Amino acid sequence: MKDSGRPTLLVVGDNFTSVELISLMLTDLLPVQTVGVVSGSAALEKAQEIAPDLIVIDVIMPEVYGFDVYQEFRRHSETQHLPIILTTSSTDPSYQVKAFKLGVNDYITKPFEPEELRMKVSNQLEARRAHLQLIQSDKMYALGKLLTGVAHEINNPVNFITSNVEPAQQYLRELLVLIDLYETYLSTEIPEIESYKNLIDLEYLKQDFTQLLASLKMGSNQILDIVQSLKFFAYPAETEQKEIDIHLCINNVLLLLASQFRETGDRPSIVILKSYSNPSSINGFPGQLNQVFMNLLSNAVDAIDEKAKRLVMRQNNEAHYFLPRISISTASNEDATAVTIKIADNGIGIPKNQQTQIFDQFFTTKPEGKGTGIGLSITREIIQKHRGTLSVQSEFESGTEFTVTLPIVQPS
Repeated sequence: MKDSGRPTLLVVGDNFTSVELISLMLTDLLPVQTVGVVSGSAALEKAQEIAPDLIVIDVIMPEVYGFDVYQEFRRHSETQHLPIILTTSSTDPSYQVKAFKLGVNDYITKPFEPEELRMKVSNQLEARRAHLQLIQSDKMYALGKLLTGVAHEINNPVNFITSNVEPAQQYLRELLVLIDLYETYLSTEIPEIESYKNLIDLEYLKQDFTQLLASLKMGSNQILDIVQSLKFFAYPAETEQKEIDIHLCINNVLLLLASQFRETGDRPSIVILKSYSNPSSINGFPGQLNQVFMNLLSNAVDAIDEKAKRLVMRQNNEAHYFLPRISISTASNEDATAVTIKIADNGIGIPKNQQTQIFDQFFTTKPEGKGTGIGLSITREIIQKHRGTLSVQSEFESGTEFTVTLPIVQPS
């Protein structure tokens, strides 16, 4: 079974002895786990099953050459970007030339020194980590540009609606006063008018139209709040620190995640409990801190959803009594030099044996395919970039609390 706390290496070789030897050497040299396959034709299927972080392939194998296996990996989306190292006991220099012409990440000739193997594998794993971080950064940049564009396109028509609702309310009030004056001073009842008043239910119409405009104004203001949140969240290509209101930052992320807090088939709506204190302003990179709170709050929702699913699967009454909640609190220290933000949930929690690993690259407690295992690693790096700290306390099946501490005035 895959241990998501360590990178997984798929070793593809020509015989069990060779695969086992390389696997043992790798696990002795590095904090990795290995899965061995003695068949080039089965390698792709195994890679799709275990989602490895790196692949080691022997060039000379029965049935099919390692070069062909390599090219097969590159043809499939699940494996085309994985680092691949080819190994061979052949001294034919054309093999190495062909390997690099094909674009192999690295090549090693057997018998190899353990340190050489360790260095090549370490380099490729580090390159993969950097590649995943670059993808994450590119996604955040693209998201920032998209959100900025969407916010701009929505802002103008919604502003037009919002700015016209108030005059419409004033016109309605004036018309209703005029109708009341007519009814007060024109005592003669005209059958056609009375009939039409009954048809449209004038008293109900006056009341409902007033409420309708009030609802329209409230809805427009909510859209403007969301637009403002989108603008606040979108900070592509940040180069300078800015003064940030932590509470505004958290509230905007909560607004953007509102749909995830709603009731699902497995649980009721998630209750958000907030306890804010002053001061709340720090210097930093708003977009990066938005990403921190987005990651932590999204993880809290995922943990709650996972707990709810497990309770439902147990088919007992626990699921009916589960009241999901996320608590967010802020406080400054005694000398007002730092602010502490705590985000706690009553979700599935993290087992004790995994709590020291959750900030490691590639580590994830989520099911296969639901996370890359770099979210919390990047979150910690962002906090450290802001000269802050990130810690966790958790109890399995009871919940998790992340604590972020940030200096109020960042060093230049």
